[in-house]
Amino acid sequence: MGHFDKSLCDCCVCPMQCVLKQLIGRNINVSVLFGSDVIAVPANVERVENFILFTDNGDFAIHSIIAISMDFNPQIQLKKIEKNIGECACIEDPMTNLLHSKINQNVNIVGLDAIILKVGEGLVLAKGEIDGMTLFFIISTCFITAIDVPIRQTNLFKRI
Repeated sequence: MGHFDKSLCDCCVCPMQCVLKQLIGRNINVSVLFGSDVIAVPANVERVENFILFTDNGDFAIHSIIAISMDFNPQIQLKKIEKNIGECACIEDPMTNLLHSKINQNVNIVGLDAIILKVGEGLVLAKGEIDGMTLFFIISTCFITAIDVPIRQTNLFKRI
């Protein structure tokens, strides 16, 4: 899974970089935070270097990637969950641990009804349906603020 420095980035940014490296050459949707908006950009992963995702549809700072989605089951490895200290211990760890307790359960996460398939350090792999299409989502737990809360409107996985 690569080397992870002990820094603020080791809870979700480094794990997302490792996942994205496993998806080079694949078409995905990248849900990115732009100001206060979240948009999903369809893209082909070209390369991943120095915490930047390079695609055929723009380049993205990995720290701004909330989630990625795809229409295939990504046979990926997630970094195993570890006990953190500092900022990750109070921001990412509790949500990761809660999600880990819900593997194979159907939950509402970021406005999406999904089944939790895998949980790793800073990331969750889930499967859900949007517009009758089964999609797989890799979501950064650093951006998850609630589970099983009814959300009236979400644009997290809406394409631009």
